[in-house]
Amino acid sequence: MNKKISIIIPVHNAQEYLPKCLDSIINQTLKEIEIVCVNDSSTDNTGAILDNYQQKDSRIKIINTDCRCSGGTRNRGLEAANGEYIGFVDADDWVDKDYFEKLYNTAKENSCDIAATSSVVLIENGEEKSIKYVGATPADNPVNTLEKKKKCIIATGICWNKIYRKDFLEKNNIHFIEIPTAAEDNYFSALAAIFANQIIFINNSTYYYNFVSTSQTKSLKIEKDFSITDIYKQILDVIDNKNLDSQWKDVILQRAAADIKLYYSEMDKATQKKFLKHLKKTFPEVLKSVIPKNSILKKIFSMTNRDIHKVITICGIKIKFKKVN
Repeated sequence: MNKKISIIIPVHNAQEYLPKCLDSIINQTLKEIEIVCVNDSSTDNTGAILDNYQQKDSRIKIINTDCRCSGGTRNRGLEAANGEYIGFVDADDWVDKDYFEKLYNTAKENSCDIAATSSVVLIENGEEKSIKYVGATPADNPVNTLEKKKKCIIATGICWNKIYRKDFLEKNNIHFIEIPTAAEDNYFSALAAIFANQIIFINNSTYYYNFVSTSQTKSLKIEKDFSITDIYKQILDVIDNKNLDSQWKDVILQRAAADIKLYYSEMDKATQKKFLKHLKKTFPEVLKSVIPKNSILKKIFSMTNRDIHKVITICGIKIKFKKVN
């Protein structure tokens, strides 16, 4: 059977959500698909669930790996995929029955490298909350200029609301960075957007993003999360090495500043101090965007009222004035 789309599902300890995800995939109206499930170090009942579904549907391919990062898991899926196009679904999410058929038809009709949906519904505690903004809608079609692509890159780094022509990914060596950070999508997604001939959006079929609040998502960022800077520095290296329009560097720096500022806000005070030193040494271009403006001003100038004195501090030098009644 000709495989029109390889659907890659990275899986790690997903026993609670995996059946709903797989049911939405095996019941797709587009039948010419392969379902590549990459089981990364699961210790719960995930493996047994995958085996059970594989017995029901021969289109399911199971890969067991020990990457311990979603970037590596998705790369193993890319290596094993044989479809004309590549799609991604996270193991705790699901899609409409006609989701991949509509994306595939859109990609073929428009000869585009990427087809995407702007209809991404956030599910929280089992309830539909909102449509997630992904930077473009069908009104923006075709997304084929720097300004239009910029909106997509700045808005989000998600890879799972799209399908990608496989030979396009291979030609441009677009893959995932294998580092332990939740932002690893951004390298893949940003470069795919930059290199794509055009992206065509639909909004008549939906991806359901199930926000699962785990101890990991709630936990403060720690020093291993400093590796987020590697993602953006490597994107900038590609832009330089490929001699791409220098405006792309400004786009990536804007995206980097937003992501890194968010990471900074999710650190405790001690880690923030270390992170600022890390940024100053490795990625000074975004340092001013990360530190709150009032923090910078306070280091330069501040005024404090005391009982009978007013103290003005300028660049660390304190000047005391007696208040005038």
